[in-house]
Amino acid sequence: EENTNVPSNEPSRAPTRKPTRRPTGAPTTSQPTPSPSYHPTLAPSPLPSKQPVPSPVETFASVNICGSCNELLLRSPFEQTINDNLSSGTSAVIIESIPNCSSCGVTRNLASESIVFVLKITQDLPPPGNNPEDEEPPPDPSEVIEDLNIKKEELSGIISAAIGKEVEIDGEAVIIEAPSNKPSLSPAPSVSYAPTLSQSPTLRNQPSSRPTKSLNPSSMPSTSASQTFQIKSSSDFDDSEREFCLNAMNIKVGRRIKMRPCKSGFRKQMWFIDNYDQLRLRQYPNFCARYKRRDIRLGICDDNGSTKRRAQFFFDKSNGELYVQKPKRKVYVGFRPNDIYGPVRLFVYGANDSLDKWYLN
Repeated sequence: EENTNVPSNEPSRAPTRKPTRRPTGAPTTSQPTPSPSYHPTLAPSPLPSKQPVPSPVETFASVNICGSCNELLLRSPFEQTINDNLSSGTSAVIIESIPNCSSCGVTRNLASESIVFVLKITQDLPPPGNNPEDEEPPPDPSEVIEDLNIKKEELSGIISAAIGKEVEIDGEAVIIEAPSNKPSLSPAPSVSYAPTLSQSPTLRNQPSSRPTKSLNPSSMPSTSASQTFQIKSSSDFDDSEREFCLNAMNIKVGRRIKMRPCKSGFRKQMWFIDNYDQLRLRQYPNFCARYKRRDIRLGICDDNGSTKRRAQFFFDKSNGELYVQKPKRKVYVGFRPNDIYGPVRLFVYGANDSLDKWYLN
């Protein structure tokens, strides 16, 4: 009898299963197409995209030195001294010198000689970050010039020691327009940083209709909406007897707040505290001190307290402390001992000696 269970050596011509007309959801096992697809993929590329490199900020400034008109003697020591006192990412190079030798010969009066150096100051922009809120604002050229003017006596001494002759920086360094063939020494047109205010009458001098709900009552001066004061530090800044005050460097959002010599009635040093403990500038009441982590910068504040988050500051007169009350602890306003003219910031208790030397005037 023939065994019908033995398979035939001949292939069957009929398909074992009919193909279904309904597509299956299972992935195919076919080979990938040799041609690339021009359709974008849904998954992000693992390779980082190239970020554009920001161009540095260039500023031109003129500095007048009295006591010598010898360019060869002064050029290198002056340029080196300036660069040694600039912050990281900032450099200066002399692009022009204008000597003023008022007389000549052996009888000339050296004290009447001077030379003007024109500097090109280059400031690198901070790299772009992933979070726009964490990005540093572009550098402010006026802060660099003001820092040099604050240190001009110290810089004069360093240059004099380097050349073995007494010279001094006369007057103040000033920002000038970009020089062409020959630099212009006239100051650049000033730019107003005052905010554009509404034509409707301001309510900042009127009492608020909403009571303060702060759980930590401010020890700033009472009825502070009508009081204006300077915030001073008794720390030693230099060999002079000058007082130093909390100073807004520029009336612009994101600008730094630093310690500068006090000037009576100076609009960038006159502060007041509102009913919501916001520390605001009297002449520019839309601007106030705001903090983010340990950084303190100028920001926007309003009259109804909706902007008070990260803008409330308290003063402890008995301990000389200007502080911020965070949920779990206090952090204190101060400055780094090795950068006393740099930005003020927040520190933990006892971080340095600048934290308990504040007083109001």
